[in-house]
Amino acid sequence: KNPQIDDAYLLMGKACFYAQDYNAAMATFNLLIAQYKDKKESYEPMVWLALTHTKSGNYSESDILLDQVKNKIDEGAAPKSLSNFMNLVYAENALSQGKNAVALEYFAKRKYAPFEKPLNTRLMFIKGQIYQKANEFEEATKLFKKVARRAGEYEMEFASRLNIAMCYDPKKSNSRPIIARLEDMLEDKKNIEYKDQVYYALGEVYFRDKNVDKAC
Repeated sequence: KNPQIDDAYLLMGKACFYAQDYNAAMATFNLLIAQYKDKKESYEPMVWLALTHTKSGNYSESDILLDQVKNKIDEGAAPKSLSNFMNLVYAENALSQGKNAVALEYFAKRKYAPFEKPLNTRLMFIKGQIYQKANEFEEATKLFKKVARRAGEYEMEFASRLNIAMCYDPKKSNSRPIIARLEDMLEDKKNIEYKDQVYYALGEVYFRDKNVDKAC
């Protein structure tokens, strides 16, 4: 009878999820889905259950749940506001299986949310990592530069600037400015605990320049 009960149970499920107690999270989400079967209150727990299955390695179960929610959204039975979250879980499920190209397709389906700046920036960073792994360094560099400008926390800004260096392509650019930036980063007191990563990036740049001794 209390209209807050479903919200409270959903919050409990999320808490279990973030505590990585996935069995308890699944039990809580399943309880909500059973209690509110075919009602609008059941669809957000279904997406969270799908995400929990992904984290547990149950990829097919995750896809089945997401497909059910997608069909309900298309029919108008489930809230359209779940679409962005659903597409991100689809993407997470694909990334967990190494299907990076599929993940990019789901990222593209997500509508830009102006009030979710930290999430937008994080997703941009993940897309940069995907392009970097695919050796599409030019596209990755564009994304990492945007992230470095938008990052609200220093760790993400640092990681972005480091990845820009790691995207160095000797066929398309010169390593001198990159090496100079990395050496400046070594001198910056904020980077004391990150020096190992900067040295690794320097080694990678020198290696791509075929300067093996310097890389070592």
